[in-house]
Amino acid sequence: AGIAFAESVAMRGRNAELKAAIQQSGNAPVHALYVAQTGSRLSCLSRDADTSDGLLTSCCLLDELHRWKTGSGLYALLRYGGRTRKQPIMWEITTAGSSSGGTSLCWEERTYMTKVLDQHVEDDEVMPFIFCMADSDDYKDEKNWVKSNPSMGPKDDGFLFDLETIRKEYQEAEGKPN
Repeated sequence: AGIAFAESVAMRGRNAELKAAIQQSGNAPVHALYVAQTGSRLSCLSRDADTSDGLLTSCCLLDELHRWKTGSGLYALLRYGGRTRKQPIMWEITTAGSSSGGTSLCWEERTYMTKVLDQHVEDDEVMPFIFCMADSDDYKDEKNWVKSNPSMGPKDDGFLFDLETIRKEYQEAEGKPN
C-alpha cells in the first residue's frame, strides 16, 4: 500500500493539473492527498484494524492480497466500509504467491471468484480477472506464459516484462530443487 501511495504522490508532483486539483497533507512524509470540494481523500492505511473502525470507503485498493491473513479485521472494515456509498469499489491485487491451498484470505477470495466465473454463484457486484494457465496447459511452452503474465510483451510497447526476462526466470526455477 505504501508503494502505491508513494507513486500516487509522485504522480501528482509531476503533473501541474493534478497539483492544482489535488492538495496534499504533510510533507516528507505526505500523509494524504485530498480534494476539499468533494471531501475525497487518498491515504495509506495501517494493517492495525483496531484504529480504523468507522472507516467509510468509496474505493480501496488491496495490494499483495496473498500476504493478508484469513480473518483479517481490516479486510472486513474495508469490504463493508463502502456499504453506504452509491458505487463503492474494491480492487484486490495479488500474484497468489504462496497462498495456494486455502491458507490465506487471497485463496478464499480466489475460490469465490472462480465460482462466480464458473457460474456456480451469481454475484453481479464482482468482476474477477484471474490470469493463469489452464490445468491442461504445458507450463514449459513459452506460448502459454502470457496467460499467467498479462504484463508480458515487448517493453517498447509499454509492457513490464519481456519474454527474455520470463525465460530467464523460468530457466532459474527449473534449475532449483523446489
